[in-house]
Amino acid sequence: MPVVSSDDLLEFIIPYNEEVAKKFNGIYIKEKIIANVHQSNELSSLRDFLLPLLMNGQVTFKDESYE
Repeated sequence: MPVVSSDDLLEFIIPYNEEVAKKFNGIYIKEKIIANVHQSNELSSLRDFLLPLLMNGQVTFKDESYE
């Protein structure tokens, strides 16, 4: 395993943009993660409901993108 000293780390040049930093700090990561988990759960529930109906032919859909 290579070893990196703290002096080596201080030599790295890191790009910094104040505008990007402000935008990033304005994002509420925790809320985004919670919203994504809720959406994922809703989509999973919808999939679990619709998939059996699609598989046994009780439900069909029309794909209009090919018309």
